[in-house]
This record gives sequence, structure tokens and C-alpha cells, in this order.
Amino acid sequence: MPENKRKSPHVMVTFNGKKQTLDEWTKRETAADKEKLLNWETAFPENEDNNGSSALPDGAHPSPAGKTCSERRPFGGKKRRKILKQSPVYRTALAIKLFWLPVTAAIVVGMITGLTLLIVFTSQYKTGNNHLTHPQESLQPVVQQGAVPISSRNLELSVFVVQAGVYSSKASADQAASHLRAQGAATIEVKNGKTAIYIGATRTESQARSMAEIYQKQNIPAYQKSWETSVPARPMVLRDSRIAAFTVQGKSLIESLLAASGEASGGKYSPSEKSLSQVDKLLKGWNYPQTGDGISGREKKLMKALRARAIEAAGEVHSLKTRGDNASFNAFQQKLLETIALYDQLIVLKQ
Repeated sequence: MPENKRKSPHVMVTFNGKKQTLDEWTKRETAADKEKLLNWETAFPENEDNNGSSALPDGAHPSPAGKTCSERRPFGGKKRRKILKQSPVYRTALAIKLFWLPVTAAIVVGMITGLTLLIVFTSQYKTGNNHLTHPQESLQPVVQQGAVPISSRNLELSVFVVQAGVYSSKASADQAASHLRAQGAATIEVKNGKTAIYIGATRTESQARSMAEIYQKQNIPAYQKSWETSVPARPMVLRDSRIAAFTVQGKSLIESLLAASGEASGGKYSPSEKSLSQVDKLLKGWNYPQTGDGISGREKKLMKALRARAIEAAGEVHSLKTRGDNASFNAFQQKLLETIALYDQLIVLKQ
């Protein structure tokens, strides 16, 4: 007799208002659990926007529904790397590496180079005396006297003179000058269109006015006037550093003699010891270049005459200090005027 099979008791359960046996309910829940496996790609998306929706890289596709974690490719697989390379973050990093990094480096190197050049040129441009360049000085030739540049501006000489008349003809001027010399006055004729006669020179306008008053007391028609040395566009003295240095030193000596003349004007006839000492100091070591190529005979003659007259003027101012009379004053004025005239002739030589 066959053995009776043991039947499990029918346990009834009620779920959502529906009655069913325990075995049926258990089978149904087990089947439902199998269909609800967790999809990791949808549960943890790589890019999620503010609305919670999943954003995939361009060209990527969502994983097929129903695949489990064990069925997907491992994290380091080729498909995963391909997706990463196609992402915006990866392309941005690659653009920075291949384009913006070299551009940034070039900009930094250019800025450093420009700053270095600016520092170099700024240090070369600075000068010790903070001298402002004359507007036309850049067009003029410049030579060096040691470390000091010499230009046309350095040759300009402004003198205040006492003028005793202006004549339209040279013959009339010669006759007037002869009459003045007979009265003991110094005379020099300067032609600038008409011929003017100068009888004294000093440094300032007020000193020239005081000097003119002394001559007027001697019944000599006199009044102050300025005498400007007109420097040409390309003076010959600047083409050679030796001639330029000699000329500038001569100008400094003339200015010292003019200072002594101003101190002796107005009937005082007594230059200061300071002015005389300055004159002697400038005379020491002041020599014209005797030899050398490129120096014309006319230039040598003028430089030699200029130095000789300046030495004579220095001697006369020392005599004026000692004697202190009108004759010594006029003798000093004669040599001083001749020195200024020779300087003017040397300056106006053109190339």
C-alpha cells in the first residue's frame, strides 16, 4: 500500500484584502524580489543636475535594463575610459594642457622680458643733474668732454654791452671809433647789417647800465644792449671733442671775466679776490690742440688768438685790482671785448 504523502497545512494569509495560502504568497514575493535587483548606473549616476535627472557624456548610452552588477564591465575597462575621455571635464583639462598652458607661459615670459628691458633703458636714460633736454638739442651734434655731453646749447653766450653808436657805413664807424679811442675808451666794431661800436661788457643788464652812466659823465653817448652769440645749426667746433672742450672752457673763462667786470663797473674799479682766483684757476690747463688731423688752419689760428686775448684780459684785470683807475679799467675792457669777439668768430664757423 503506497505511503501517504504528508501534506503541509494550508495556512491562509490576508494581504491587501486578498486571502491566499502561505505557499502562494511566499512564491509570489520571491519572484518579485528577483525582478527588483538594484541598477547601480541609475541609482548612482555620474552627472546629476539640479532636477535629479541623470546626465550621460556625449556619445554614451544607458546600460541595458535588467543587467546586474556582475554582468557589467569592470571599473577600469576600455569602455569606461572611452566615456571619461568624451566627458566635458576631460576635454577641458586637455584644452588647458595643450593650449592655454603654453599661451600663459608665453605671456609670463613676455612680461618678464619687457620689465627687464624697461629697467635697463630707464637706468641708461637717467642722468645725474636731471637736466631737461632742449627741444632742438636732439638735432644738434653732441660730443663728449669726459662724462659730460657738449651740445650747441653749451656754446651759447649772452653778454650785456655798452654801445656807443650804430653806423650804416664802415667808414663812419671807423671815424667814430677813432674819436672814442682818443678819449681813452675801449672800442670794438661789430657788424650785423649795420656796424655797432661797443665800449664795455659785463654780465648783467644793471651792471651795464651803471657802466653806461660812467661813460655818459665823460660826455660819451652810451647805453646798455645785449650781445648774443648766434650758434649755427652745425658748428664746426662740435665735430671734434678736443676743439669742443677747448671752446667750452673758453666760454667759462669769459663768464668769469665778465663777473669781474661787473664788480668793477660803476666807478668802483675793484674786482673781488674770488673772481680773480676763479679766472686764474680756469686759465690753468686750458690749451688748444696744437696737432691733430682734421683741424683746419683757420680753427688753429682762432683758438690760438682766443687763448692769447683771454690771458691778456686776465692780466689787465689783475692790473685793475692793483691800480684801480679809469685807464686800467678801459684797458681791461678792450681785451675783454676782443676775447668775446674771437669766441664769437670761432662759434660761427660752419661745417
